[in-house]
Amino acid sequence: MVMLDIDSPGFYRKLPLEDKARYHGRGCVYNHGGGKGRIRHPNCWRIEWSSGRRGTYIRSKQPKGKILYNSLTVWGTYAEARALLDLIVAKPYRQLDEAKAIIAPYIEWASDTGGGSRKRVIRGPVPPSTFINPKEYRRRQILLDYWRLRLLDTLEEYRRLGDD
Repeated sequence: MVMLDIDSPGFYRKLPLEDKARYHGRGCVYNHGGGKGRIRHPNCWRIEWSSGRRGTYIRSKQPKGKILYNSLTVWGTYAEARALLDLIVAKPYRQLDEAKAIIAPYIEWASDTGGGSRKRVIRGPVPPSTFINPKEYRRRQILLDYWRLRLLDTLEEYRRLGDD
């Protein structure tokens, strides 16, 4: 059995649905192909991340309650696509519309010369971002809320002192 790196393009696509749940916080980038099954384009990437929801419908081959994913197809290098995904998953369970707004400055819609369908092409340098897993994100939010409450308590104490 060959062990694949999480960031390798073929890793995520071949996982069964149950195993995809382990990687849903970070998302995955894999080669989508971009053609109609005939030609595989090496610069077409599908970026996929968890929506934070589970499905409520039953399909014949999929179990009830499977994790639902959001995905976008982008054209560029693998490193650029991974950088875009890191921007998206900086906040856990980001919705599709919000993700499109975040990557909009780095995307240009282009069509083939023959007037074919339009596609998202990555333009310009994408800023690097460090990935924060959901547990670390929640921990930071808890600390931030704690310090906000301390500040409010301090302000309340000062207000009480001014009333005397």
